[in-house]
Amino acid sequence: LTSLASSYATGPLKTVFGRARPSTIVDSQQIDPAIWFVGGDSFPSGHVGRYFGIFLPLAVVLPRYRLALLVVPIYISMGRIILNVHFLSDVFASIYIVIVCSSLFAYLLKINPVAAPHSTGDTKAGDD
Repeated sequence: LTSLASSYATGPLKTVFGRARPSTIVDSQQIDPAIWFVGGDSFPSGHVGRYFGIFLPLAVVLPRYRLALLVVPIYISMGRIILNVHFLSDVFASIYIVIVCSSLFAYLLKINPVAAPHSTGDTKAGDD
């Protein structure tokens, strides 16, 4: 649900904001602020929204595998910035949209996040 909702949210927002991609701005060699909003499709990032939409809810539900599950969307996010197709704000906006969607669905479906497992060590029953 989160992946679908975040994809449907990021798609229309691209046309609303119309921000040009970093590569377009660099290629134009213009300093004019108007170049930022010229009918582009940079803000927010659809790739980041899609991958975080898949993996973030899984990371919340499966805390034991949280770090492993977040490797892929973080890698995708960094790649979008390094390849000069998105600004950092594009990536953060998509992550924020996914967090809002995840929280909304968790609330509506009454899903409580599972706490990360803790090691009990060598404590015995009754030791405080």
